Amino acid sequence: MTVTLTITQTMLNKYIIDCPVSLRLAMQEVLGGDCMYEGFLDIVEKLPWPCVFELPDGTTTTRKVHFYKTKRGDKRISIKGLRQFAKAGDVLTVTPTPVELEEVA
Repeated sequence: MTVTLTITQTMLNKYIIDCPVSLRLAMQEVLGGDCMYEGFLDIVEKLPWPCVFELPDGTTTTRKVHFYKTKRGDKRISIKGLRQFAKAGDVLTVTPTPVELEEVA
């Protein structure tokens, strides 16, 4: 399952990205479990999960995505090196990579 993510200037400046439900559903497919439940982030929280990003020019890059939860409980992601391959206004296609949890940790 692929997810579309529109990059904003705030995402580039502060690395604050709300984790879209569609990305959690994509992770559900990859993990083969229910990622909508509250414990989802306990499984993948702070793990550098590899995802493939398709850029506007059609090229792809694989980057690590960190899933985390704020103190208020907001689900967020951080994309390693986002500024290196994206700019504000870019629409990226994100595909989580199927790997074993042991390989990610």
